[in-house]
Amino acid sequence: MPPRARRTGNELPQLELECLAALWTMAEAPVAAVHQHLADQGRPLAYTTVLTVLDRLRRKQVVTRERHGRAFIYRPLVSREQMRARALERLVRNYFASRAELEAWLRDGHTPPSPPQAQPAEAPAELTEPLFID
Repeated sequence: MPPRARRTGNELPQLELECLAALWTMAEAPVAAVHQHLADQGRPLAYTTVLTVLDRLRRKQVVTRERHGRAFIYRPLVSREQMRARALERLVRNYFASRAELEAWLRDGHTPPSPPQAQPAEAPAELTEPLFID
């Protein structure tokens, strides 16, 4: 099995993006504030999870940190606009031959799909045969 490709600051998983978005909102914050912000947004996570994610963002050079007393204060190194530009470049590179092709696709009336809606789980089918034989 080939080794898993490492993501760079150009390709952030959802949780890293959520932590980065919290920092964009606050400009700078300790882990506890990011943790609380995510909880307030309906994303309750363990404090250590947020700490790990922020450290990963630091290693990817997306955020920086500075010690203040016993805590680290994290600051974003990239703006929301820079991340949007990177994401759009990746989208064009992966799905279109060029920006012109993307523009033509959008001009033709294509719109991004709506987020998937959760479907109710189906009730299990009735068993037609007993599970155990006496």
